[in-house]
Amino acid sequence: MARTVETESLQKHTLHLYAGDFERLAATYDKKGLGASVVIRRLVRAHLQRIEGQLSPLPQLDIPTE
Repeated sequence: MARTVETESLQKHTLHLYAGDFERLAATYDKKGLGASVVIRRLVRAHLQRIEGQLSPLPQLDIPTE
């Protein structure tokens, strides 16, 4: 599997997936030159972009600093 060059900086996280899902992603996408980690990263990014703006913003709290 060839390495994918990323244009944005990455931050490492531990992710718990259902047993066998990582291997299934790898088996499906390795044929296209993508690793399971790249696929997961792109799925998460696409999901966040799709729902962006649909979520209610957090309320602003006016807390005195004194």
